[in-house]
Amino acid sequence: QNVPEEAARQDIPLLDFDPEDMGNLAAIQNSIAFIPSKFIRRLRLLWIKYLQRALDSDEVIDWKKYFLLPVILFDSGAASSSSDLKKNMSQRITLLEVDNWDSFTFFSLSIRKDNVHQQGSEDKLYALAKKFAKAGELSKALKVLLRSNSEEMQVEGIEEKLRSKFPAPTGDDLVDMDALLRHQLSDDVERIEVPVEKVVFVVGNLKRMVKCGFDKMRHEHLKDLFGKTFQANPEEAEFRTIYTKLINRLINGEIPATVLPLFRDIEVVAIPKKGNDIRPIGINTLDRKIAAAASNLVLKDLSREHFKGLQFCMEKNGCEKIV
Repeated sequence: QNVPEEAARQDIPLLDFDPEDMGNLAAIQNSIAFIPSKFIRRLRLLWIKYLQRALDSDEVIDWKKYFLLPVILFDSGAASSSSDLKKNMSQRITLLEVDNWDSFTFFSLSIRKDNVHQQGSEDKLYALAKKFAKAGELSKALKVLLRSNSEEMQVEGIEEKLRSKFPAPTGDDLVDMDALLRHQLSDDVERIEVPVEKVVFVVGNLKRMVKCGFDKMRHEHLKDLFGKTFQANPEEAEFRTIYTKLINRLINGEIPATVLPLFRDIEVVAIPKKGNDIRPIGINTLDRKIAAAASNLVLKDLSREHFKGLQFCMEKNGCEKIV
C-alpha cells in the first residue's frame, strides 16, 4: 500500500502518529534538494527553538515536533514552480513560528505514487547522471550511466523478499534481544563527549546528492543550517552548540525511551540482484548518521588500539590483512 491503512481511512494529524509509526513517512516523496537562501536564517531559528525544547523535555510531543520539522518544511507540496515552492515554505514557516500545527496532516504532504523503487527509463537515468555531474559527484554520475547500459533486472515479489531478509525473532536466536535491550552500563563508565568542532567537521564532510531517510533531512539541509564557514556567526554558533548536545545525547543513550524509534528505525530499499533476488539497503535518519560518524571520530584511536589484532574493519586493507 502507498499509505498506512489508518491514514488511508482518514487524514491523520502528523502529531498524532506514535514514534513507532513514523516510519510511514517513507510513503512521502523525497524532500527538496536545497533550502532557498532567503529562508535559511528563519529555519535555523526554528530548529534552535524546537530542538532546545525537546532537549529540555521528556515529553513525546516535543520530540515529535523536532523530528517533523524537515518532513513538513522540505516537502515539495503541490508546488509547480520555484515561486510556488517558496510561497508554500514561507507559509509553513510562519505557522511553525507560532507553534500552529493544525494544518499539518499526512495528506497535506506529497505522497509517493509508487513506493517500489524501480529502474527508470534511459532518459531519466541520463537526467540523473547530469544532476550528479553538476553537483560534482562524478563517480555517482558514472555509476548511473553504467546502469543505463546494463540489462534491466525485474524482480518479482519484492515485499515478500524484503520480509524474508528480516525474519521475526524465534526462541532459537543466538542473541537474547530482551536481555540486550535491558542491559545497563555501570555508573562508572566514562561518558563519551564529542566537541562541537568534531561535529562541525563531520557535517562539513557530508557528501552531496545522498538519499535522505524517512526524516526527509538531507545533507545539504544540515550544511546550510550549520553555516558555510568554519567561523560561525552567533546564530550559527548557537545552532551548532545545541545540535552537538543532541548528538551527544544520542551517543550516550540519553534519549527518552518512548522516542527512540525516531532515531533507531530505518527505511529499507530493495536493490535488484541477478537471479530474481534483492539486496536490502537500510537508510538511517540523518541525526543517527551524524552521531555514528562523530562517535567513531573521537573513539577511532582508542578502538583501534583496544581491538588490535582482532578487528580489522577499522583500517584500510583489512580483508587483505586477514587473508
